[in-house]
Amino acid sequence: MCGILARFGNNTIITPYLKTLKELEYRGYDSFGFFSTDLAQKIINKDTGTIEQNQIQEYSTLTTTSFIAHTRWATHGGVNKENAHPHCDYNENFYVVMNGIIENHYQMRSFLEEKGYSFSSQTDTEVIPQLFAYYYDNNYGDLETIAKIIKKELQGDFSYVLFFENSYVVYKNKNPLIFGINDQDIIVSSDYHIVQDLATQFYVLKDGDIITGKETKFTSSLTLEETTPQHTTQSIPTTTYMEKEILEQENISQIDTSHNREVIEELKQAMKKKEVFIVGAGSSYHAALIMHYKLLQDNILTTPIIASELSSYTHLLEDSLIVAFSQSGETADILANLENVDATIYAIVNTPYSTLDRISNNSVYLNCGKEVSVASTKAFFHQVGVSYLLTQQSFDEIFKIHQASIESIAQQLTNSNQCFLIGKGIYSPLALEGALKIKETTYIHAEGFVSGELKHGSLALIEEGTPVIVLGEDKRVLNNAEEIKTRGGVIIGIGSQREEVFDEWIFSNSYLDTIIVLQLLALFISLNKGLNPDKPRNLAKSVTVR
Repeated sequence: MCGILARFGNNTIITPYLKTLKELEYRGYDSFGFFSTDLAQKIINKDTGTIEQNQIQEYSTLTTTSFIAHTRWATHGGVNKENAHPHCDYNENFYVVMNGIIENHYQMRSFLEEKGYSFSSQTDTEVIPQLFAYYYDNNYGDLETIAKIIKKELQGDFSYVLFFENSYVVYKNKNPLIFGINDQDIIVSSDYHIVQDLATQFYVLKDGDIITGKETKFTSSLTLEETTPQHTTQSIPTTTYMEKEILEQENISQIDTSHNREVIEELKQAMKKKEVFIVGAGSSYHAALIMHYKLLQDNILTTPIIASELSSYTHLLEDSLIVAFSQSGETADILANLENVDATIYAIVNTPYSTLDRISNNSVYLNCGKEVSVASTKAFFHQVGVSYLLTQQSFDEIFKIHQASIESIAQQLTNSNQCFLIGKGIYSPLALEGALKIKETTYIHAEGFVSGELKHGSLALIEEGTPVIVLGEDKRVLNNAEEIKTRGGVIIGIGSQREEVFDEWIFSNSYLDTIIVLQLLALFISLNKGLNPDKPRNLAKSVTVR
């Protein structure tokens, strides 16, 4: 869960690349760093936290020919300047940024320390530049030869970019790296959209690929897949990315393309012939659960699986149909268990050319653009929209939300210590998703339940003043709400009509409306508490390590 950005080429101002590095903070923001050289001088800057505008301004006159940079989400070693990337060897010749985990780094560290190489961090990443230095010092060959030796020695899922004397090495394994080119630059990043915006052509690297080069030249014996990017723009929101991305959900018709229609028709036919498993993690798992309930309406039974538990099912997946939900297409828990399975795989994904897209038989693309906020909104909304395309020919019009009533209830919930959400049937995964949004953006303890499960234990948690959000209008859910109210709970209904049991009520004309209501509720509570909903503590956007 880290962001990599590298640029090699003609001498130019560094500021645009520092601004681009800040865009990568959604992939990790406990620390950051960059190395830059214009041949006359080397600069390395590392710090904890996020990149501030004054830090970008500090280097506004700096020029660069080679630039490697990183936003970190710590796995090995605490959050401090020493552990921030880039890392270099003992002699400060080899500089590296990496995403992933090196599983045998302790053994490699011991080997190098015995050879006299001293370390300055607690990270697994630092073994890479130290190994390059060791093999270079002992005349094992050029950079490409050494990179191939190290590829065999290091174990784990990781990708890196290395700089040495105006030359570079790019290595990709499991964690994404995109290699882009234009007339004056080589651009490398873990973010598909960034390379798409900065390069005129780019190549999607496969696992095990090594590229070596110097300035704008590069050599590789690999057959690389070339694609032509479609440039996108990313405007800065006036408040938060989460709010911006909620508002962008009005463009849900973007998923209703001829390509997606064809793939969905294929998927419908395949579901009639094979056992169906649907897989996802976090919000993507909730979207998978919604598909499960939507398909039940068409008498199609599926087995939903949380991605981190997928390994328990691998012996059952052979010759099945797997529908995999992932916004990034790089979700480690999914990829680790699907790459070698003999099954038909369909991806529901927002990132073309991602690993999941490449290993799947076909993909439905969400087409919702880059999502920056850690709390997924528009990508989840579009994932749900795919289920509606599977079961009906058009979307119902989504009416405008009554923002004032949502803000009023958000104000009431701001000082709550806990909150519960209940629903039945297709509304039960939405209770889970609503609780997730509240937890990750407000730090309020929120739990979603199937309403009928309350009497089997969870009702014990209800006390005087406990807020409970009731989703949908099923009479059995309303009966459960009555039970909660008699025990002191405060009932907040979300639906098309106000029921007598509701203490508060937010109008919602449809299931899709309710998704937006819950997202806005979480957003407003977060802002009321003075929090940043885009960057919740302890979380990062793209989970690319297990």
